Amino acid sequence: MEINVKKLPKAQVQITVKLSKEEQEKYEKKALDKLAKSVKMEGFRPGKVPPSLIEEKIGKEGIQAEALELALPEIYYQAILEHKLQPVAQPKADIKSKDPVEIVLTVDVMPEVKVKDWKKIKVKKVKIEVKKEELDEMIERLRAQVAEFKDVERAAQKDDRVEIDFDGFVDEKALEGGSSKNHPLVIGKSQFIPGFEENVIGMKKDESKEFDITFPKDYHKQDLQGKKATFKVKVNRVEEVVMPELKEEFVTKITGGKLKTMEELKKDLQEHMLEQKEHEDKHRIENEVLDGIAKITEMDIPESMLAEEMDFMRQDFEQRIAQYGMNMETFLVGQKKTEEDLKKDWKPEAEKRIKMRMAIQKIAEDEKVEIKPEEIEERAKRVKADAKGEELERIKNRVFYALRAERTMDQILKQLVG
Repeated sequence: MEINVKKLPKAQVQITVKLSKEEQEKYEKKALDKLAKSVKMEGFRPGKVPPSLIEEKIGKEGIQAEALELALPEIYYQAILEHKLQPVAQPKADIKSKDPVEIVLTVDVMPEVKVKDWKKIKVKKVKIEVKKEELDEMIERLRAQVAEFKDVERAAQKDDRVEIDFDGFVDEKALEGGSSKNHPLVIGKSQFIPGFEENVIGMKKDESKEFDITFPKDYHKQDLQGKKATFKVKVNRVEEVVMPELKEEFVTKITGGKLKTMEELKKDLQEHMLEQKEHEDKHRIENEVLDGIAKITEMDIPESMLAEEMDFMRQDFEQRIAQYGMNMETFLVGQKKTEEDLKKDWKPEAEKRIKMRMAIQKIAEDEKVEIKPEEIEERAKRVKADAKGEELERIKNRVFYALRAERTMDQILKQLVG
């Protein structure tokens, strides 16, 4: 068997395989043996049909096709072993000749990764603190959560809660989803389109009003962007917000009795807010380091790897827009884009993500980052509990790379963050 491997751009290789006459005859004999088990001919028991009669019935081309089907996996496996290739996708086969057999296989392989001078990347830590005004703002939010509402007979004003009936019209037609009864609204929270809440200010209980407002040009429903709408509104109730005093009763209520004094509450809030800020800053640092590493990473990204990453990004995106009641089709129509436009938009981010992952793997190998078998076993058991029928060995493989990436990132951060 003659095997020649040629490197192509985009981390592809071309494997040309030529079989000798003896090897070709060997695979044709295997094909005949296999066909003999399935070919039925009158006068012969299954598996006892003479090869000459099988060849006569199926034809030389049929036997060659069966021989190629048997040969291809073995040829491919031998080529991979002999040339130490690491495929990342299924190969594409092009049969140049059947007699003698000549096959050209094209396959995406693991690209060569170069991460130049990554230790020169520096990321600065920032001072993490919780300012007094941030703490005060958080306490005000907590007060608002347990605030009470008191009916008033005066006109509605900012920060009041009102209950309203409203009907919306565009071009004198009822607006879809633009009507409601006894709808609660806190004036000033910007829950409605700009201009709506401002028109409710000054209205009293049982008062009705009609007014026009214009939808924003970037409104999420394309058919309403920049459109003028008429709203008929009736106020059924006006309540003022009664904020709790900063006393023990408020602290007990907001913490479920765990804390009692304002000093205890402030200390607890400060600790939690500080922890959150530290978590956010760690995330910032990691992103800056990964961005820096991606910029200096050199590699040819295989098309199959890029396509797989963009498929993952699409699935994630579809799940997120589904939370807003949209699917991909309505999103594309609203944005006046096509699937190809989306792929072009996502390609740079997909390439960056791949570079980040591959660079971390390369650094892990260079720095000889080790993961103990017991660590893999422990996490694999936890993952297995949530996995649906996935083989344990496959889970262990995923866990190994995940653990190694985490440990590598920890080591990188220790070296680069100052």
